[in-house]
Amino acid sequence: MSVLSIDIGTSHCTVIEGSIKKGVVEIIRVATGDLPPEQAIDGKNIAPAAASDVISELIAKNKFKSKKATVTVNTGNMMLRDIHLPKAKPKQLAGMVRNEMIQNHLAASDDIMQFIVKPSSEKKAEGKSKKKDDVTEDIRAVAVKPETIESYHHAVKKLKLTPSIMDFHTNAVDKLVRGELYINKISMKDKAYLLVDFGSTGTLAHAVYDNGVYTSRYFPLGTKDLDGLVADREFLNHEQAKEYRLQTMNLLMEEEIPSGAMSAARNFLFQWNEQLQNLIRYFMPRKNITSLDGIFIFGIGSLIKGLPEYVTASSGVESSRCDEISKIRFKNANDEGQLFNCLNAAGAIFRLK
Repeated sequence: MSVLSIDIGTSHCTVIEGSIKKGVVEIIRVATGDLPPEQAIDGKNIAPAAASDVISELIAKNKFKSKKATVTVNTGNMMLRDIHLPKAKPKQLAGMVRNEMIQNHLAASDDIMQFIVKPSSEKKAEGKSKKKDDVTEDIRAVAVKPETIESYHHAVKKLKLTPSIMDFHTNAVDKLVRGELYINKISMKDKAYLLVDFGSTGTLAHAVYDNGVYTSRYFPLGTKDLDGLVADREFLNHEQAKEYRLQTMNLLMEEEIPSGAMSAARNFLFQWNEQLQNLIRYFMPRKNITSLDGIFIFGIGSLIKGLPEYVTASSGVESSRCDEISKIRFKNANDEGQLFNCLNAAGAIFRLK
């Protein structure tokens, strides 16, 4: 049975229709649409109601058939924390998570809270002679405003679809990296690497270890910021700067006298890369990792020519655009170039297994 998965971002939305077959998400149809820029809220996701008309048009134009829908949202729209708590029974653990999120992470008392126990925590406890009450659980907890959930639920109902689940990007990616996985035909077994979603108004970088997302970091540097810097240097409007990024900018080309646009781009990418390095410096010592096995980039920013080579040279870690994932298959070969848009939406479908 197929399902619609809708990923609503700040500048565009992606709608895919797919189903799970033998552990692989088969995408039947995919469509993307631009969202009205004036509707973005604090640089986070677009107001769901403002996206409804765009999504409705995409569904009709591309003949999507399923009426069951999932929605994925930017992790920046909620509070996400990785915490450690003593082992406890489910009901007790739920209360402990709630207290931890409110008292130590400033979640509101009326926030909707959910959590998962990371599978790797069971492995850590194996073979260790610790008392039961000394063993901790690795928890990923999320707190969401009730009105946020209600707004997305209302938007889906307005589209005359049946809401199924609401997921966030970190959790969606975590579903994809569990178990046997190949990225760009490279086995990720026992690998430590970054999956980097370079988006429009920000970047969400996932540090992956032991077949799961160990931690995720969001930083507010996206392609819109890059376009703004280029526009200011070259006296361009937003659309002209966007066109320059997509068509002309090439980080592999060395200019004898760098243009203002290229200088602005390199300054921006230096700051962007420093944020990745901060995550790497946080991640590696905590997992006793001596080197990373790769950095894989997706999202709209991954289309910048020469970006993987730039990141490789700057970080010393082999980097590439995420062009192929073994757990995602496109029924229509013409859609395969859309993978950079589809990872979050495809990952959410794994919740329906």
